[in-house]
Amino acid sequence: MPANRGLSEEERSRRLANIHAPFHDAIDACLTRRMSSGRPTALIAIHSFTPVYLSKARPWQVGILFDDDRRLADPLISGLKADPGLTVGINQPYSPADGVYYTLGRHAQPQACRQP
Repeated sequence: MPANRGLSEEERSRRLANIHAPFHDAIDACLTRRMSSGRPTALIAIHSFTPVYLSKARPWQVGILFDDDRRLADPLISGLKADPGLTVGINQPYSPADGVYYTLGRHAQPQACRQP
């Protein structure tokens, strides 16, 4: 991201403290509350993407990204594909190999390991 290039250490620390840490702390707190009360929980992370990247048009209006656990992905993909006006990317325009799963890897996978 161009706005993050060349940051001073002070600005980087400020952004981590004021944006990154509170966001992830809030997710942790929410998941902990839900899990401790036994409520079924799914974590969904939303990431935008441009319709054109490196001068190449992307055909998808929505992309569903998932790794090994398809329980939520499959019904979501089926529902979205029922709309003839949508082109649905399945692990497109990103995939697990692209490393865009930071939030899911940090929060959902450790939580899944704790579920009975």
